[in-house]
Parts: sequence; C-alpha cells; structure tokens
Amino acid sequence: MARQLKKKLKQWLRALFAPKVGQAELLQALQQLDIDRHAPLLVHSSLSSFGYVRGGMPAIYQTLVEFIGPQGTLVMPTHSWDQVAKGLRIFDVQETRSCVGAFTEWFRSQPNVVRSMHPTHSVAAYGKDAKDLVSGHETSETPCGKGSPYYKILASNGTILLLGAPLESNTCYHCIEALAGVDYLLQDQPTDFTIEDASGLATERSFVLHRAGVRRELCGLYETLQKAGGQTTRTVGGARVIAIRGGSLLKTGLEILKQNPKALVKA
Repeated sequence: MARQLKKKLKQWLRALFAPKVGQAELLQALQQLDIDRHAPLLVHSSLSSFGYVRGGMPAIYQTLVEFIGPQGTLVMPTHSWDQVAKGLRIFDVQETRSCVGAFTEWFRSQPNVVRSMHPTHSVAAYGKDAKDLVSGHETSETPCGKGSPYYKILASNGTILLLGAPLESNTCYHCIEALAGVDYLLQDQPTDFTIEDASGLATERSFVLHRAGVRRELCGLYETLQKAGGQTTRTVGGARVIAIRGGSLLKTGLEILKQNPKALVKA
C-alpha cells in the first residue's frame, strides 16, 4: 500500500511541477527532424525524461502512428536479455516481457503489432512493412547483424529515433559491430532455446549471443555522425529528441571500425 501511495504521489508531483508535453509538441518536433516516413522508424524511449506527458503512452503512440502514416513502419526494441542472463531458455513471442522500458512492453501488446522471434534482442513492429521486418530474426547468425531487423532498418536508411533516451541505448551500433566482425561481440559457444511463435508452435534453436561485460565508448561515433549531418536534435519538454539516419550510421560506423576494430570499446 505504501509503495502504491508513493507512486501516486510522484505522478501527482510530476503532473504539477514537471514540463508539460502533449501530442502537438511532439508532432511538431518530429516534423522538424527530416525523417523519411516511408522507411522504418526505430524508437528508443524514456518517456519520464520529458516531464509530464499528457495522455501518457497511448498519446505518444497515437502521435507516432499519425506521423508515419499508412506507408510507414513503427518499430521498438522488446529485448529480454535480462531474463536470459538469469537462466530463461524458453522464449515465448507472446508472453516473454520486454526489459527495455514500460513503453516497449505496452507497445508489443497493441493490436496489429508483430514481434520478431529472437530470445535476447527481439523487436516489435507496426505498419506497412512490419511482418517483413520481423521475419527471419530467429535465423540470423547474430542478434543484431545481417538478416536481423536492425540490419534491415540500416540498409533501408530508416531512422533511429531517441525519445528522451540516451545515445547509448541505440541498439543498431551492435549491427555495425557484427558486420565489421569485431572479435569482442559474441560468445564463444551457442546457447540452446525453445522458441514459441504466436500460434504456440515450439521449435528448438541454437543462438550465438552477445558477450556480456564489454564496455562501450560511443562518443567518437556520434561526434563523427553529427559532423557528417547524420544526426539531428530537437528539445521537447525536458528531453532531447534525436533522429539518427540509418544509412549514415552504417557508413560512418563501418569506416571507423575499419580503421580501428576496437574504436567502440572503452579502454
């Protein structure tokens, strides 16, 4: 009971004192970021950083859907690597929870949203190309590399949109590491999983997962990207909204890793 009261008090204080953000403010910022609405839009979010969001998650979702229109595709990460680290070996595309924010967990349960079948780095998608984007993730050689939704987003020059989330949350840098073949990315041995699809059909598969504990240093990547015009920022409420062009990120990241394969690793 005390915990619930404390939560309600925090919500009340945020609504009273925090910056107020609504659909109009977010939509205006999106329109200023020069986003290709026909290419996939991958959203990483930290909605609490905005302040008080009028209408909460449904309002943000409606704004994003309105923005991409009928020809667009909205994507969010729905990772579950935290549960795998604790021993989970059954990934249920319908039931396994997302560990990367309440908005992503809410999004994956919405009507007409489909989810990729990867035990640690799945995504959920809505819109025109959603099914094509998520298909085949379970057969990708690496969690985020060639054949994964992250590769498809970068290869089609989609946009990575950070809604109040830090630059480090951009999962697509793992795609660049995989394509560059860096030696620190993957575990030495595959891990066996049971994968259950939306119909309840279960299959046994082995996955080579990311190696834990490798600390990254991404400032140089994003500084270079900013100078090249591949990254644009606006402020909404108390948060930054950052749009990263997938094609620029792919080109810049591969060039950096070609010169120094350890460029993204903290010394």
